[in-house]
Amino acid sequence: MTIKQLSIFVENRVGALLDVTSVLRENGIDMRAFSVAETTDFGIVRLIVNKPAIAKEKLRAAGLTVKETPVIGVLLEDTPGTFHSVLEALFKANISIEYTYAFAKNSGSHKAYMMLRVEDTDRAARALSDAGFKLLSPGDVYEE
Repeated sequence: MTIKQLSIFVENRVGALLDVTSVLRENGIDMRAFSVAETTDFGIVRLIVNKPAIAKEKLRAAGLTVKETPVIGVLLEDTPGTFHSVLEALFKANISIEYTYAFAKNSGSHKAYMMLRVEDTDRAARALSDAGFKLLSPGDVYEE
């Protein structure tokens, strides 16, 4: 069970993020999570949005380079040691993590979402599920 993540390649310049967020705002697309990684010349904006297919189409129409990547979403208790338990489950299954980012689900719920990009999503999903973690379905994240 994977979630569609959009990776947008942007120049490392003032206003580059505005190019992305203006397209989302103009098309009524809500960001659920985002991460930005940058180098000297460019950045990668990773997004989970409520309407990934529309976002991908509109961002490309605006001249941006967009790649869709499957990631695993995990619902976690927002308590000390939970991330360590996720890492242990993946380590025991010999699964490498390319990157991860997390965000709180909503205030007061003591839950967090973690998005994981791994080398083998099916095997990672099984390992996490077998370890008792709840995986997010696309319906938990977006509206398509």
